Amino acid sequence: MIDASVIINLNATRLAAEILSALPSEFVVARQVAVELEVGRSVGRTDAELLARLVASGATRIVDLGLVGARVFEELVCGDGPATLDDGEAATIGYAIETGGLPVFDEKKAHSICRNRYQQVTPVTSVDLLAHETVHASLGHETMVAAVYDALQIGRMNVLPHCVDWVVELIGRERAANCRSLSKALRAKLAKAE
Repeated sequence: MIDASVIINLNATRLAAEILSALPSEFVVARQVAVELEVGRSVGRTDAELLARLVASGATRIVDLGLVGARVFEELVCGDGPATLDDGEAATIGYAIETGGLPVFDEKKAHSICRNRYQQVTPVTSVDLLAHETVHASLGHETMVAAVYDALQIGRMNVLPHCVDWVVELIGRERAANCRSLSKALRAKLAKAE
């Protein structure tokens, strides 16, 4: 179950179909995520078009929430700001709970809400997908480096703390120090070490 941020990051690699096909699981996208990406068209984003290509190629498919997923979705989008998520993240979690699937998103808040409220699912991130051994084996090292760097620079991929070391080791300290999607503190530390 892939959220909008993950689709954006995969699209930024220019290898989304190859990455998804290298992974040992099927990945689906909630209709709410597709709608979220459609909204981006009005500001010139092409991720909805790229998602449509992924669907047409069979790399992913769009799914609708059932009753259980819809109930979780509603819990997550209604209420106080700190306890709510955007539609795409909420739908991703709802569908994962409904089907026993794996939710994939990059937002810290969504990971925290999952940990605290929905322990039955273990979310992963874009980096976790990219770091999977089958992706590395399929793409090769140099292509992998370029793909992750593009996800950081073009997709502005958010990297959660458990993934930082892997990213820095893969793309190198100098490149990582120039990635604005990495924290300012980390970039300063990496630049100092040069």
